[in-house]
Amino acid sequence: MNTKPDYELLERYIQKTLGVAEQAAVAKRLKDERAWFEAHLELKEALWLSATGVAASAQLREKVQAMVKRERAGFVSILITIVKEKITISSADQSGGDFQGIAAEFALRGKSEAGPVTITRKIEGRTVTILLTPLKKKETFALAVRLAKKEALSARLVIDDTELETVADMGREGAFDTHLKAPVSADVVFYKKNKKAFTVNLKLKSER
Repeated sequence: MNTKPDYELLERYIQKTLGVAEQAAVAKRLKDERAWFEAHLELKEALWLSATGVAASAQLREKVQAMVKRERAGFVSILITIVKEKITISSADQSGGDFQGIAAEFALRGKSEAGPVTITRKIEGRTVTILLTPLKKKETFALAVRLAKKEALSARLVIDDTELETVADMGREGAFDTHLKAPVSADVVFYKKNKKAFTVNLKLKSER
């Protein structure tokens, strides 16, 4: 029977301070019980942000698991949080709680021009890089996608369940005309021969 997640136990699991049997028991719960899996992602996100010196507000900590749609194969969700001149990036997928996080100083304001934020993930055996280039309009980005190997893929940009744009031939790189402005949750859905191959969800948030 599923029980509510024990955050104290999960924190000790993340810090690897449990005994071998307890560590294995928690790992099994993360695999078998969605609530525990989601709580693990939420807590790991908050602990990681705290370690980088970025305060995790209630809004930022609220259900990171909402990004993680476990029922969909080949789905990776990436959270990009803008905190003054710093951007934090974290991601999780449905394959056992894989988690990555980085924090980067980024000139979103001021006179200097910032280069693109690049986020690289391995998805369904492919190495995919997301490029977000800041525009003059505050917290607005141009979006492009790069594949490590050339492949016949198309990509559709979907926001609020509405398909806004399609790049018919990605080749190794493709750029979208639609700009992303925080806050927004956007899906980049890749197709091969009209069959869905994988999806990258980009969730932009602003912590002012």
